[in-house]
Amino acid sequence: MKNTRQQKILKPLDDFDEAVSLWNIMPSGSGKAVQLLRKIVDQVHEDRFSNGSVRYPSLLIHGHEGKRTLARAFVNSLGFDEADEIYGRFMDADHRAKAFFGKQGEVSHVILDAEKIRPVTLSIIWEMIEKGEHDFTNILGQKENIFISGPLILTTSDIGRVHKSIRDAAGFTVEVEPFSEEQMKLIIHQRLVFCGIKYEGEDVLEAVVNAGGGSVSDSIKLLRMAYVMMRADGRGKLSGNDIERTLRLR
Repeated sequence: MKNTRQQKILKPLDDFDEAVSLWNIMPSGSGKAVQLLRKIVDQVHEDRFSNGSVRYPSLLIHGHEGKRTLARAFVNSLGFDEADEIYGRFMDADHRAKAFFGKQGEVSHVILDAEKIRPVTLSIIWEMIEKGEHDFTNILGQKENIFISGPLILTTSDIGRVHKSIRDAAGFTVEVEPFSEEQMKLIIHQRLVFCGIKYEGEDVLEAVVNAGGGSVSDSIKLLRMAYVMMRADGRGKLSGNDIERTLRLR
């Protein structure tokens, strides 16, 4: 019974991005990306309080890792409960872009891998960044104006491959610096604490980071598998053995 109750209170690792904010995220490098975004959020909240309304900024976040989590932390810090996401390569036609931007209400929009946005939709993305709206053509050939009232965030691993019109239009360009080994261990620690998972010691954190080969995303993928191993055994404490067993299955 003890293990059953314990399992019920553990949170899924994937819930972390939905709860993270700029005030509890683990910064990368010198932390200047998080510092900049905090200032932007403070200014948005101040404008909202003073004017009653606000035009949300557009962001282009670039770097090797941590871009999606940083984008979600920004959205969450602005007070949005919902973030619609799409990969740039999937926005390949007018109707796909309309479906993505056409949701009513205050919704934030995140376009991942912006370097893979196809030429056919570049003008739509540009207008959404610059004007916050675009005239789509429906199946009857009629113009239909779609506007967004929330922030638009684009991420990329290679900013040089993002079309110049998009780079120039983005309100803020934010670079995610590389994570140090210590920062990566703290990222793993933070996610385990968030999920209510205990672990045997710092050796477990080091094992997860080393197994990821210096990649935060690969370390988190491995942690997700080790988490499943631990839960399958009815335990709530992660061990080095869980990491070793996970590595043997890769």
